[in-house]
Amino acid sequence: PEEAEKKGGGSWPLNDTRELFYSFHRDEVPAESVMHKCVVHFVPIHKQIPNRKEHPGFIVQKVYDTVEQKLWKLTDKDYEDNKQHEIDLLVQKTLSRLGDLPDLEFDSTAAVFDQEEQLKAKRTLRKKNISPLDVTRNDEGSTRSDQSLKAETPGSCPSNTNEYYTILSKAKVLTGETHRDKWMTRLLQGVQYMCSCPDGLEHD
Repeated sequence: PEEAEKKGGGSWPLNDTRELFYSFHRDEVPAESVMHKCVVHFVPIHKQIPNRKEHPGFIVQKVYDTVEQKLWKLTDKDYEDNKQHEIDLLVQKTLSRLGDLPDLEFDSTAAVFDQEEQLKAKRTLRKKNISPLDVTRNDEGSTRSDQSLKAETPGSCPSNTNEYYTILSKAKVLTGETHRDKWMTRLLQGVQYMCSCPDGLEHD
C-alpha cells in the first residue's frame, strides 16, 4: 500500500496491518530478489477477515489501478472480462482454502448506502464525455455578493478537516477515492452545522 500512489498525494487508509492491494500491473523481478513465498487471502469486502493465528498471511480486499491511481473493491464488477476472471479465480481459491467466511454484519442503511455508491461508481465509469466546467472569470461588475456565491468544490473545503476525516474513518465509509472522500468530509461538516443549535436557542 505504501507504494501505491494516491491521486492528489497522501496515503491510503488501511483496515488491517496485513492488508495488501492487488494490481494487474506486472513488473519483472530477478529471481534472486524473491526472498520467500507468502500466503495471500483474497477476501471480499463484505466477508470477515480470517483470524490471524488460524490463517496467517496477507489480506487483499482492494485492487489498485496504476493508471487512474484509484482503489476498487474485489467485488466490483466493472473489470475487463479476463481481469474479472482472474479476480474471481483468486477469491474462489481463497474461499476453497478457508471455507465459507461469515458475512460482516451491516445495518440496513449502510448496505443501501454501499449499493448507491456502487451504482454511482458504475455510472462514472460509463461516462465518457463530460462537459467542461466554465471557470472563466468576469471581473466586470463583480461585487462582494458575487464572491460569496462562489461554487464550493472539494478543493475549497477548509483545511482543518482532520476531525471530520477521523469520524468518517472510524465509521469505515472512506473509500480512498480522493474526490469522494473530500465530499463526504464536506457533507459531514454541513450536517454537523445543520444539527447544531445556535447559541441561546438550545431546546430541552
